[in-house]
Amino acid sequence: IMLVMGLAPIVAPLAGGYLLIWFGWQSIFYALAAFGVFCLVGSVAWQLGDATTWCLDGQVYTVGAAISWMESVGLISGPGDLDLLGGSVTSAGGVTFVPGLAGLAAPFWEPSAHGAFTGLSLATGRAELVHAVIEGIAASVACLVRAAGADLGRPLQRLRVDGGVTRSATLLQLQADLAQVPVEVYPSPHATALGVAAFARIGRGEPVESAICPWAAARIVEPQCSADEAEGRIATWLAAAEATRRL
Repeated sequence: IMLVMGLAPIVAPLAGGYLLIWFGWQSIFYALAAFGVFCLVGSVAWQLGDATTWCLDGQVYTVGAAISWMESVGLISGPGDLDLLGGSVTSAGGVTFVPGLAGLAAPFWEPSAHGAFTGLSLATGRAELVHAVIEGIAASVACLVRAAGADLGRPLQRLRVDGGVTRSATLLQLQADLAQVPVEVYPSPHATALGVAAFARIGRGEPVESAICPWAAARIVEPQCSADEAEGRIATWLAAAEATRRL
């Protein structure tokens, strides 16, 4: 399975995160019927001539939007603070953030859910809050990874990521830790735009092999925490997410 996770640019005010899993030529709906889970959405990845390629699609509604929100309320002065502040602490100090600022997408599908901080104390500072937001985003994506594995009947082996927030080393490490898979970073944050350009070249008659440039990961971020620790952190985040569905 080839997995691409595109995290939308952090400058976009309504930016979300999108996890796309290449599935192949077989109808995704036929394939998912064998598993009967349907956590994510089956959609067309691309169509060349009469050949249709399918993918699984999962979303986190607020990724870049959560970062823009932090900036608007004064938690950060700019995207650089994700690492400057969020990376200055090793944990969120017991604080959990659910990025449900526009509802919760897959696998919850709860548009009326709300965002929330839990576990606040007098010891909580800006660094812990920023770290909690970053970890909340990573936990949301990790839940998508689990949902995709449930739909496909086997766990995913890696994430390939692009987008503005991949500039944050703190987010990438938390993502690898919570998803428990290596995270391969695309050398440009603009993979989506490059893909559109490639299709334009194909539309002009260029062969696929020349329109799509070969690439190698700019870096690969490996998990640094154990599977048991990741499981505990995800369980804590899921409990908070479930609570927001009842607010």
